[in-house]
Amino acid sequence: MKTRFFILFFAFFLALPPAWAAEKSTDKPQFHPPQTAAEKALDHILMLDKTDRDLPYFIFKLPERTKNWDKDYSRFFTQGLQDAWEKEYLSIPEEDGVRYVGESFLTCGNGDKPDSLLYYTSKGNAHEAYIDIVWPEYIENSKLRHPPPYKMIKEDGLWKLDSVICGEELKFNAK
Repeated sequence: MKTRFFILFFAFFLALPPAWAAEKSTDKPQFHPPQTAAEKALDHILMLDKTDRDLPYFIFKLPERTKNWDKDYSRFFTQGLQDAWEKEYLSIPEEDGVRYVGESFLTCGNGDKPDSLLYYTSKGNAHEAYIDIVWPEYIENSKLRHPPPYKMIKEDGLWKLDSVICGEELKFNAK
C-alpha cells in the first residue's frame, strides 16, 4: 500500500510542468496600460514629467526651483536616485556658469512625451518591480530591454522610482 501511494505521489509530480514552463518565454512581452500599483505609480511620475515644468528643476536640483515643492516631489523618488541624479548633473561641465543637459534623466532623452504609455513588469514582488515601457505607436517593434529601464521599490508604504537605466553608459542608481 505504501509503495503504491509513493508511486502515485511521484507520478503526480512528474505530470506537473516545470516551474519555468509557466512563464512565457518570448521576446515579445505583453505590454499593457498600467495595471499594478508599481506600474500606476511609474505612470503617474512619467505623466507628471510631461505636464509639470518644475519637475526637471527638482531632478537637477536647480537653484531657481520652487524649493517648497521638494517634499512633494521627493515622495516619488528614493534618496539614492535623487543623489545619483545630482551627482550626474554636477559632473556636467559648466559653460558661462550654466550646465547644459542634453537629455532627460527620467525619460532618457525622449523630449517628446506621449499621452500614454504601455508597461510590462518583468520581475516583481510586494517590495520591488522591474518595469519596461513602450509608446503605443511603437508596440509592433517593441522588444524587452535587459535589464528593464525602471526599478520601483516600496518605501514607507509608497511605490518610488529607485533607478533609471538609459543604456549601458548612463545609469542612475543602478548597477
